[in-house]
Amino acid sequence: MNKENEEKIIKAEAEMIRELRKRIYGKSDAGPDYPYSEQSCIFCGAESELKEYKNSYICSKCLADIKN
Repeated sequence: MNKENEEKIIKAEAEMIRELRKRIYGKSDAGPDYPYSEQSCIFCGAESELKEYKNSYICSKCLADIKN
């Protein structure tokens, strides 16, 4: 699978998660235990220490895990 296809799949999964959260928690797209921000890590959901990569965000911890 090439990188372009992987990115499309990741974006589709992120959109699916957003839609599920909207259905569960309403239009605010946030729940009491799982707040959602447009700027959060695509892997773990962290909202701090983010790096932008191709219109997505990855936290420094996940980025370090990927590099290893």
